[in-house]
Amino acid sequence: MELMTVSEYANSLQVSVQTIYKRISKGTLEVKQKDGIKYIVTDAKSNKQPVKDDCGLIIKEYKHIIKELKKQIKGFKKEKDKNFERLEKLFDLSLAQQNKTKAISHRGEVTEAEIIKDKKKSKKKNRKKS
Repeated sequence: MELMTVSEYANSLQVSVQTIYKRISKGTLEVKQKDGIKYIVTDAKSNKQPVKDDCGLIIKEYKHIIKELKKQIKGFKKEKDKNFERLEKLFDLSLAQQNKTKAISHRGEVTEAEIIKDKKKSKKKNRKKS
């Protein structure tokens, strides 16, 4: 059994002093107080066990966060697809109302050249009728 100050113990584990105080408050480290100074009781168990416990908790928390983020991404993708379909329908409706071209088929694209072709066709039809 060896006694180390909080800062010495933190340096030996390469963690912050705040991390050591958190472990003390959680009760994962054994502490003895002498002359108003806190000393960490070190041995094989107390040096290694809290680090393993902390890592396990951190990994568990990150896995939970990742799971939640994946759910959010899935929801955003569904929302994006719905919004795309709404925009497509509005675009089709707008074109149909303006009588510039036929309504676009689902997820199809109309180029400027096709719009010009449609205008020329409609002008020819109008001339033939006259």
